[in-house]
Amino acid sequence: MEPKSDPPASDDLSLDYHNLDEEEKMVLLSRLIDQDELQPLDQSKLSEATINILQVFDVVKHLRQEISTRLFKQYVISMTHMASHVMEVMFLCKLSGLLGKDADGNPYCYMTVSPLFETVEDLEHIEPMMSVLFNNAVYTQYLSAAGNLQEVMLGYSDSCKDGGILASSWNLYGAQRRITELAKNSEHHYRTLTDKTPGFLDYFYEATPVSEIGLMNIGSRPSHRKSGDRSKSSVRAIGWVFGWAQSRHTLPAWYGIDTALNEYIEQNNTNLEQLKKMYKEWPYFNTLLDNTQMALFKADMDIAKEYALLCKDKQIRDSVYELINKEYNLTVQSILKIAGIDELLAQNSILKLSLGRRQAYLDTLVHIQLTLLKRYRNDALTKEEQSVWLSPLLCSINAIAGGMRNTG
Repeated sequence: MEPKSDPPASDDLSLDYHNLDEEEKMVLLSRLIDQDELQPLDQSKLSEATINILQVFDVVKHLRQEISTRLFKQYVISMTHMASHVMEVMFLCKLSGLLGKDADGNPYCYMTVSPLFETVEDLEHIEPMMSVLFNNAVYTQYLSAAGNLQEVMLGYSDSCKDGGILASSWNLYGAQRRITELAKNSEHHYRTLTDKTPGFLDYFYEATPVSEIGLMNIGSRPSHRKSGDRSKSSVRAIGWVFGWAQSRHTLPAWYGIDTALNEYIEQNNTNLEQLKKMYKEWPYFNTLLDNTQMALFKADMDIAKEYALLCKDKQIRDSVYELINKEYNLTVQSILKIAGIDELLAQNSILKLSLGRRQAYLDTLVHIQLTLLKRYRNDALTKEEQSVWLSPLLCSINAIAGGMRNTG
């Protein structure tokens, strides 16, 4: 990588780092990481959050010394967008002594960085971003010192929320160009529903218990990135999937697939046979459709309709539900046709039996939850009266998640 210009070499740590462009950041970080010694940081000038992060790396080093050097081999970066994000963690490793050079000048690296690519856009940028790292001499020498093994993590939750299950899965797979167009159609159909359908987000918040899920003490992060922001970009992927699963829509796991499959089939008389062959012979496509079958089996449009009745606006409720219900039925028919079966999960009798046995218990829990949601959301009650129903409502969410074997 050829930089536009080198940042000043003197007093590197006092630079306005955030105003450097990506190439300048990479040059600066490479120089700092490869220095024999770094100037000690004046922690009195650091924020509490920054000090906490530095302390994490110090604890890692201490535990490796006290317990085992086999601890903490990788550091995962969520939502990796640029190569500098990886180098920033390498720099923190340098500060704590987890990375450096021994007395003979040989590099050592006790913890490597695993970038996690999650959104559809980030999945598309993996190759150029990793190329920048692999073409950086400083990065590769420390990677080599750690065993020359690079772990890259591909996330499905945010890309699924972002573009739908098929676009997400397709970008994760990243090959088999013959059905690229199949995915680029599914994403458009999914985004039309989630981003362009009037009242869709109102439907989501009212016809699912996603707001109440946010009150539960589960997961590593809150259900929303910004409190009070009901936009699709604010709700986290786990809350998105969890809410649709609780209300038996399971929408993120299948919506848009039928449109893509049927448009592909209609392009050519032989395409249906090609899809059938792909299902039989291509493990990726077979797994994709089988997972879709399971999600469709777990969905229940009759129960979903009961949750839809929680929507205050009848027009929004009816229009959004009908879009989802229609797509559900079409998706089932497409999957059955391609798989050559008469009913969902016909090829997996054990899983079908297991899911079927839970149904009676789940149906009971669903109606308990619906009753509790209505009482908890009853504006005619005082806050104190509403709060009485919160604890059993949260218990119902846990119970249904256990029965569905789905959270987010």
